[in-house]
Amino acid sequence: MTSVGYLSQPTLEGFGPPPEDDSRPETCWRTNSDGGWVDSHWLYEALIGGDVFLADDWLQETFLDYIEKQVRIEFYNYDTHEFFYAPVAKRGNLYYAMKKGAVRDEISEAMSGIAFDEPVPGFRNLRRTRLLFVTLTFDPRKFTAERAWAALKSTRPEGMDNIYNVINGFTANISKIFGTNGKLVSKEAQANGYPAPHLLIVLDEPVLVRRKKVRGDIVKWYIEDPAILRRLGKDDESRRLVRSDYRAAIDSNPVWKHGFFDIEGVVSDQKFNGRKNVCAYLFKYMSKCLTRDHCHSTSSLRTIKDCKDHNLLVALHTHMCNKCFRNRDITYGKGFRDRIGLLREKREETESEPSPWTYLGMVDESIVLEHVRHHRNGTVTEDSHDIGQNGHGSDRFTD
Repeated sequence: MTSVGYLSQPTLEGFGPPPEDDSRPETCWRTNSDGGWVDSHWLYEALIGGDVFLADDWLQETFLDYIEKQVRIEFYNYDTHEFFYAPVAKRGNLYYAMKKGAVRDEISEAMSGIAFDEPVPGFRNLRRTRLLFVTLTFDPRKFTAERAWAALKSTRPEGMDNIYNVINGFTANISKIFGTNGKLVSKEAQANGYPAPHLLIVLDEPVLVRRKKVRGDIVKWYIEDPAILRRLGKDDESRRLVRSDYRAAIDSNPVWKHGFFDIEGVVSDQKFNGRKNVCAYLFKYMSKCLTRDHCHSTSSLRTIKDCKDHNLLVALHTHMCNKCFRNRDITYGKGFRDRIGLLREKREETESEPSPWTYLGMVDESIVLEHVRHHRNGTVTEDSHDIGQNGHGSDRFTD
């Protein structure tokens, strides 16, 4: 097996062992990582270079251990001799899900106050919209799963020959067709481990879309303009080529030559792919808790490949692959914020007095709980691992 350097989570030496009468079962890790993570720089280059694969059992086991390991950030106040423990938002845990959920709600609320689409008088099945939703996929003939994820990065490691910065290349082609725009990117996985990033594109000028019922209650709005469809490689001739020679269709596509892509309009006041709105769909895996804070979804899994639940499988691949490639799973810039009216006040810089609080490091949550329990004379129970989940997610007590 490949030699791995684990970066384990440190604990505070001054804590000492838990009381001798502690009856809690010892955590059973899948690997010898103790819930730590692999050296990120080494892993990134090893994945691109073909020395490590996303399907490797040891890597999937290490990731499952990593998301299940709960830690707290420890601070110490030298004036009051208080310890303060703040939760850590890690991919897949409750605090990470809450953090992403807050971003989702902020964007959704901002968008709710703007009319991005309008009816076409006399045509119930036609609308004009300034919102486009895109899903990109990668052709396994051209990319391994590892190199497909690396292609989402805006840069590549020195000395590597992999394709990169493909999303910016795609949106540059989109801008040539639709004009200036703003975009939000959600880096999501498929069940097979390949990436399938979603883009929400806000246009300055609306485009004509037609309503089409695809299955059940799912309704989609597809671009109607033949000239635009031709420039996207989505016209009738291009679709016939897909059916007869999909490889030639990918290679000849004018905007995305790395696989297939789907593009549709977004219409307000309607569910999107079964979700409340398009924002709920974009954040559906990032805002889902996968750890013991909320459920025991992963506790019975040895590897991610063992997962039989499709939604959980996709969520695990999404979090693991973004972790492996050090991706921000949701990204958007000023162009997107300005177009949805998401204005953030600039904070004024003020001189602040030196803080008495000092950062000490990361501490295993089980150790924190044991000492909190001991400090409170046993009033804290095993169910209290969500200390402070009223939104603060922290606890403090005096030395």
